[in-house]
Amino acid sequence: MRGHYIVFEGIDGSGKTTICSNTAARLRESGYKVLLISEPSKSEIGQLLRKQMKTMTLNQKSIALLYAADSYDIQAQILEDYDFILSDRNFFSTVAYQMVDVDENWLFSIHKFLEIPDAVFYLNISVDEALSRIERRDGNGEVFENKESLEQIKRNYDKIMNRRTDFRIFKIDTSECNVIKVGEIVLETLKTQFNI
Repeated sequence: MRGHYIVFEGIDGSGKTTICSNTAARLRESGYKVLLISEPSKSEIGQLLRKQMKTMTLNQKSIALLYAADSYDIQAQILEDYDFILSDRNFFSTVAYQMVDVDENWLFSIHKFLEIPDAVFYLNISVDEALSRIERRDGNGEVFENKESLEQIKRNYDKIMNRRTDFRIFKIDTSECNVIKVGEIVLETLKTQFNI
C-alpha cells in the first residue's frame, strides 16, 4: 500500500463518514490522488457484515473473523499508488465493537498482518450527542446503536487510542464542533504532519 494511510475512527454518530468523504474531496481539489475506502466494504463479505449489523445472527467470533477477512481483502486490492488512502474505519473499529464479547488480544492477533495507518483521527463524541445524531438519520438502526452498547464501545475506543503508540493519533471532540470546523482541523493537521 503506497500513500499516506489515514483512518477515521469513532463510535456511530461521531461524523466519520462525512469527515472522511469531505477530506477526500478537499484533497482531490488540491490535486492529490486519493483513494477513499470504508469498512465494511461493498464486497460480498462486506454486504454480509452490513446485514449482520442489523440482525446479529452469527456468533461474535465469526463476525470478527469476517471483519478481518474484509480488511485483508480491501488492502490486497489496493494495487495503485496514491498520495492519500483515506479509510472510514479500519480494524480498530472491529476491536472496539467486538471487545464487548470477544477477547481483545485475540482480536488484535487476527489483524496483526494488516497495514498500520500513518495516522488515525479519533472523532470523540459523547454518547448522548451521538444518539441524537443517529436518531436524525434514516431510522435504519444497527444492533449497537443504543446507549448501553455505545458507552461500552466508547470505553473500548478510549482504551485502544490511549494505549497505542505505533501510529499518530489525533483526537478531535466532535460534540460541539460542526462538520466544517472538524474538516478544517483535519486538513490543517494533514498539512502539518505530511507537508502538503
